[in-house]
Parts: sequence; structure tokens; C-alpha cells
Amino acid sequence: MARGAAAVGCRAPGGGSRQPRPRQLATRGSGRLPARAARLPGRPGGSPRPLRPGPAPRRPEELAAGLCRRSPRLRPPGGTVPDERVGAGGPRLACGVERAPQARGRRRTDAGRPRAVEGARQGDGGTVTPSRSALLVDDDAHILEVLEMRLSAMGFAVTATQDPEEALAALGTRGFDVALVDLRMEPMDGIAFTRAAHGLQARLPVLIMTAHGTIENAVQAVKEGAFDFLTKPFVTEELRSKLARALSERRWARDRNLLRTVGETLTSGPIDRVLHVVAEGTMETTETERAVVFLREDGRLVPKATAGASATPLDWLAGAAEAAMARNESTTVTGADGRLTLAAPLLVRGTAEGAVVVENPSYVIATGEDVDLLRLFAAQAAVALNNARELSRLRSGALAALGRVASQVAHELNNPLGGLALYARVLEERFAKAGDEEGVQLTRKVERAVKHLGELVTDITAYGRPPELKREEIPANALIEECLSLVQDRVADKQIRVVSNLDAAVGSMLADARELKKVYLNLLVNALDAMEPHGTLTVRSRSAGENGLEVSVEDTGCGMDAETRARMFDLFFTTKANGTGLGMAIARSVVDRHGGRLAVDSEPGRGTRIRIELPLRGTP
Repeated sequence: MARGAAAVGCRAPGGGSRQPRPRQLATRGSGRLPARAARLPGRPGGSPRPLRPGPAPRRPEELAAGLCRRSPRLRPPGGTVPDERVGAGGPRLACGVERAPQARGRRRTDAGRPRAVEGARQGDGGTVTPSRSALLVDDDAHILEVLEMRLSAMGFAVTATQDPEEALAALGTRGFDVALVDLRMEPMDGIAFTRAAHGLQARLPVLIMTAHGTIENAVQAVKEGAFDFLTKPFVTEELRSKLARALSERRWARDRNLLRTVGETLTSGPIDRVLHVVAEGTMETTETERAVVFLREDGRLVPKATAGASATPLDWLAGAAEAAMARNESTTVTGADGRLTLAAPLLVRGTAEGAVVVENPSYVIATGEDVDLLRLFAAQAAVALNNARELSRLRSGALAALGRVASQVAHELNNPLGGLALYARVLEERFAKAGDEEGVQLTRKVERAVKHLGELVTDITAYGRPPELKREEIPANALIEECLSLVQDRVADKQIRVVSNLDAAVGSMLADARELKKVYLNLLVNALDAMEPHGTLTVRSRSAGENGLEVSVEDTGCGMDAETRARMFDLFFTTKANGTGLGMAIARSVVDRHGGRLAVDSEPGRGTRIRIELPLRGTP
């Protein structure tokens, strides 16, 4: 085969097949890949040290010890490059790498050891920078070398190893864009490796490499989660095409998740829920261990939303947030053990009001995409924070105006409404004495209309000028049971099955019973109204942490679409023919004033579940 031909990989020109060399397994104790404790001493401590931010990749010598060895020179067009890892005079491979002489049977001293090779992407200034990272795993040293050089020429930063266990160790400490894995390896084949790799990096595309005789197994590997397979010997255009498709689909999946999460962020309502979505979305799309959103309150940083878990103290992450806020730009900080943390400030009208902080798993270096994603979510959180403050200001003014109007309306309407109710009752009695059943029914309709108007005035007054909470010690479950008893007539009319699952371990709570009763009754009535006869109403209570109570009301009714869910707490919004549109707005106001949260889970045709979280002993 002529030098520089399109097919590269496992056959030397002018002879038979090259036999694979004996594989020498690497172990952590061998010094080939130092153990993490030896490589990364210490724990986070002291003030975080800001590093130069930005997406520029590190040189190999800056990567984790054991993953960096040497960067072979690249073959110029039409030329060859001597392989620095072997001596002079050996056979010439089809990929154009000149082999140096080497005694037959001699083992390479770096067999099985991961080595990092930077890709060849020549910039205008003459510098070489890798754009993507690839992991190669094959127990045939010659194929490994050929692929390593080919991928490096394509612009990949390559980490290559003959040992699947060492490759998994590398996956646990660094993110990769793609992996190329031999199907037949020992002690772990390509299918088992793919499963283990996806346990560490769920969206990693894995290309299975195989000879023609094992195509069926390669297809099975794809069914087991591999992205695609490559047949040996490799054709350069096929390799390039499948790599491009793998990277493209990975980016598409990531962008899709990003758009979905950002969409949820923009429509998720109050600031606490928005920040929670930001934390969850940041952790998911950057594939990090933990994401925390900090806001500055009373001169100090307070964690307002957290996703994921880690042993790193929050004080350390707060220090990273402070560093980003001081610089007004995304910042990478590192601990005494080399653990990396990335932070981006929340800029509200040019002022840093907080920061989004992510903790990289183990010691993974952040990529440019990670930085861009973090900036995007920080910007969304900043917009949400600004909107929440503006909404609070507008709502305060609107509520004050509503309170004044409601007081005047109540004063003007209550007296005539009381008179109408009295006249209707007198008329009903006269029609009853005269035996005029039609007149009785008409006056009862008048009474119901007057009562409805009176309730509307009362609700508007209560919402515009909510009464001060009168907290007292009350049995938490007893209040729920009382509200259930008040709706028994509705339950019986529609033959609804009630499932009451109240946790006996829940004791008393400090709350305003009268106000909470409004909340529970509103949720129960809404659930009953949403169901057809013979539906099921489920009410649960349980302890939530040391100082929390969770109450949920679930129905098997018609459910709500996205538009209804988005507007259900708006003042005067209702889907009922005779509704006032105040019930859920008042319920949320009461829960908020108790220091709690109200969450809704509903889909059309699948019912609705509303969950309330309340502190047992006042605002936490």
C-alpha cells in the first residue's frame, strides 16, 4: 500500500499481517498512572485561588499526572514523521509514520499506559491547539499508534491506552468528546466497557472497532449503547465521517437539553423555582457533581438553590462565587488538592448580585462549552432575579391599590347585598306558604347569586389587605381532617373515593389555622370539581426534614395544560363557569406568608397533584 493511502491501520506494506505485541497491563501501583491520593494531595481549604478564566485548553504537561507523555510531530503533507517512541529502521506503516529499528519481542515500556497527545489544529499565529478530546482503547499497540496519529492530525487531543481499566480511570477524571474502543479486549470487552463508560459519562459517544469477522458482535454493541462501529482496516473518510456524526449528534443532544431547560427557566415563575431550575439545568448540561446558586443578602452570600451533592464545604464554593463577583466574569478556582471549581457572576444591571458555581467531577478541566453554558445559566438567573424584584415592586403597588379599592367596594356593596339577601329569604318564605314551587326556586337562585357576590367582595378584600397571621399551636393532621369533613357532601354527591394517608408522626405546628383552612378547602374543592363521578381523591401528609410538613392533594380529574398551569395563580384567572379566579391566588399568598412553598404537577387527562411545604415552627 502506498504511503499516505486512504486505508490505514493494521497491515504493513509488502508483507503479511502484523502480529499484535504482548500487552503489558498498567496498574496504579506501577507508577504508570499514579493513584489519586498521591497525585492530588490535600483537601479544599483557605481562600480559593483564582486562575485565568476562559475556554483555552491546557497543554498536556498541565493535565493530570499519568495522562500526559509526549506530543509526536505531525506528518507534513506527503511526508513522514519519525516515531519518537521506538528506535530507527523499522517498517514503514501506511499512515506515513517512519518506524525506527526495534528488536523483535521487545516490550514497550509504556504499554498499557494512557498517554495524551495534542491534536494538530494550526492557528494563524502558528500555535497548535486541540479542539476536541478523544479516548482510544485497543490492546493492539500498532493500531493504537496509527489511530493516535490520525486523530491528532484531525485536531483531537488524544488519550490512548491498551488497558480498559486505565481508560475507565481516565474517564473518571476527565471529560471526553468521543471514545474509540476495540471490541475484543481482555479482561473487559468493548460492550462491557461501553456500559461502564456510560455510567461515568452518560452522553459519551462510543465507536466500537472490529474486524470484518465480528460485524454481528459490533451490531450487538450498537444495540447495547455504542454509537456506531468501525471496521478494520480503517478508511480515513469513514473514520472522519463517523467521528463528525458522533460529535454532531452529541452537540445536538446537549443543545436540545439546554433549550428545554432554559425554556423551563423562563416560564417557571417565582424566583425560588427559577433558581432551582437554573441549578438543576447547570449541573445537567455541564455534567458536574454539584451546582449552587448564591445570592447576596445582608452583605453575605447565601446559597439559594442547590443541585447534586459533594463533600466540599459550601464556604469553599462561596469563596469561588466571591472571586467571580469581584472580577465580574467567569472564574476558575482551585483548591489545595487541585480540585477545580468554576463560577460565573449574576450581573443585574451591571452589578454582581450573586453567582452560579459548579464543581467539576474529580479534577476535570472545564471546556469552552462548559464556560459558555455556565455564563448562559448565570445570565438567565440574573434576568429572573431582576424580573422577580420588578414584579415584587409592581405587585406591592398593585396590592396597595387593590386594598384601597376593595375597602371602598366592600363598604359600598356589603349593605345593599345584605338587604338583597334578607329580601330574598322573605320572598322564599311567602312563595313557600303560597305553594309556588317555581317562585321558591327562583328566590333560591337569587340568594346564591347574592352569596357569591358577598364572597367575591370578601376575597378581594382579603387578597388586597391580607390579615396579619395569628400563629398558634395546632395539630397539623387534625386541621386537614376537619377540612375533609367539610367537603363530605360534595364527595357523596359525586361518589368520590377518598384516600387519606396522614402520617401519625406529624405532630403540631405553629400556624394560623383560619388561613390554612382556606388553602386546604380551596385545594379540595378544586380537586372535586375537576373529577367525574367515581374518581379518587388522595390526601397525604408527612414530615419533611426536622422542621417541615408536606401536604399533598391529588385527584384523577382532567388535569391542566401548560397555559393553565402558567396562569393558575393569576388574579381573576379561572376555568370554572362560576369561579372568581381568587382561590389559588389567595392559597399561594397564605402559603408564602407562612414561609412555605406550593408546587403543581399536572398533565391533561392525567389528573393534578398539588404539594404544599410548610415549616412546623415558623419561617425557616
